[in-house]
Amino acid sequence: MFNSSSEVMALICTEVNSIKKHESVEYDPSTLASLTVEELDLTSLDMLELIMNLEESLDIDIDLEFSANTAMVDVANTIVKSLATKNV
Repeated sequence: MFNSSSEVMALICTEVNSIKKHESVEYDPSTLASLTVEELDLTSLDMLELIMNLEESLDIDIDLEFSANTAMVDVANTIVKSLATKNV
């Protein structure tokens, strides 16, 4: 079970690397955490794919509003909160 932000960040990292597989860069969780949607050049379709994949992997509904300035650590923290709510 994913209980910490670092565990969720590792999953996000795997998903982002999958979405961005056509690029020559591969992100690690510590680098990815501080990057924003804009810095990663993620489109709204990329973010939709990311959220859907995370929802499926974690068996939760993720209610996340994001902008170009949303950092991946904020995505991870939102997911950790959703997981905590689910487990209550």
